[in-house]
Amino acid sequence: MGNFVGIDLGTTFSVLSVYQDDGKHEIIYDKERFLPSVVYFAEDGSIDVGNVARQAAQIDPDNVVTQIKKKMPQNNTFTLDFNETSYSPEDISCFILKKLIKDAEKKLGRIDMATITVPAFYNDIAREATKNAAIKAGISVPTIISEPVAAALYYSRTKSMKGKVLIYDLGGGTLDCSVVQIDGDQVEVIGTKGDSFGGTDFDNKLYDLVNKEYMAKKGSAFSSVENGRTIHQEFMEGRKISLDENDTPLVMQGEAGAQPMTILKSDLESAVQEYILKSEIIIETLLDELNLNKNDIDEVVLVGGSTRMPLFYDHLKNLMNKENLVTTLNVDEVVSLGASIYCAIANKDEQSASQSEDLGDAKLIDVVNHYYGTRVFDINRNESKNSVIINKNDKYPITLTKEYFTPSDTTILECVVTQSEINTEDLKFCEIIAETELKNLTGERREGLPVYITFSIDENMILVCSYKDELSGKEVTLEKNLNIKS
Repeated sequence: MGNFVGIDLGTTFSVLSVYQDDGKHEIIYDKERFLPSVVYFAEDGSIDVGNVARQAAQIDPDNVVTQIKKKMPQNNTFTLDFNETSYSPEDISCFILKKLIKDAEKKLGRIDMATITVPAFYNDIAREATKNAAIKAGISVPTIISEPVAAALYYSRTKSMKGKVLIYDLGGGTLDCSVVQIDGDQVEVIGTKGDSFGGTDFDNKLYDLVNKEYMAKKGSAFSSVENGRTIHQEFMEGRKISLDENDTPLVMQGEAGAQPMTILKSDLESAVQEYILKSEIIIETLLDELNLNKNDIDEVVLVGGSTRMPLFYDHLKNLMNKENLVTTLNVDEVVSLGASIYCAIANKDEQSASQSEDLGDAKLIDVVNHYYGTRVFDINRNESKNSVIINKNDKYPITLTKEYFTPSDTTILECVVTQSEINTEDLKFCEIIAETELKNLTGERREGLPVYITFSIDENMILVCSYKDELSGKEVTLEKNLNIKS
């Protein structure tokens, strides 16, 4: 029997919680309840994570990494160099996870099982990189779940709600929206959608707004040194919520001296209007994809620290035609807490008697979070295109077979598996996640011979792709561990 850990690996802050043997939930930390997702590479070769790293950004910003979460989808191509060593986003995330785990193990002892949360829109590269970072950090049995789904699990067990629920998760760097069906202990994901913007983008807008005002009054920017933005952005983090409620007097200190100013609530509204519109488009597109309208949604749940901004609360309330939205004081913690619940569900054999009784028949029914298909040749257009086989938001386990035909008398068939965020034939919007060849095809080869392609995703999110040439009977299989809960 063990402690089940949930980790919200955030853009700006990260949180670790535990679902304990006695069935209780708790945020576990050493000195920092919310660990800044910041890593500092000192000249002496030491590496610091958290508040120490955040403070270092004020004096040595070139050796500090922030918001690495936004780079996880580019894990295979993006690197940062410090002290003659290259680090991938996976490596940087590993340092953050190691710090969280090391601090938690002081209280919990050895941690083997943990669920780490990711944005719903993360691609396969980002999800695999997150899992690998967890393994490198010492977690032998990591599982991955999307942030809004984790939040849905938490709310399904702590709030009296049922029906169709929109989870609106606005964090430091990402927005995730999921529609789920809650029925007692069962949470069924219907669909998800998201984008890469959040509180840090609002901080940037507020910084630019205040800096512009300062320049108009003083004739110069806050600071001519590179760390000027870093220092003042930390100040902005604590101001955007109060400014969202009222016009706010500020005294900004720059190289040209102190300058009193008043930033109007309407100024902030104008500054973040583009993100409000993006948020609205994401919700409406998700509902359209699911053939739902706003009146079909019974509850709207707010998750993530940025939902504390009344501006977004009010907009969402009006958009969804709701008198009230479901929220809580610990909007920063619910994703981590929900992840710890999923960790217990995913490792049922390790549950204690108390945990088993507490969880009861708790169940998560999930959906596929991308489109999966294959590259085919269109003889009419004389070009290759994508052909979708498994659709985004299909429930799994799932098995689907499609019939295709050979474009020529070839004895070799290219077998290419694609992943995409949208349902498209255009290969430039697709990512190749696996490929091989079906070789040495025998028999009287000609154009138009049937080829059967079968895609299956099992309950463990293992994607198996089978390509079978009917005439020769030869078959090749590709396997990809998607390792996700959408």
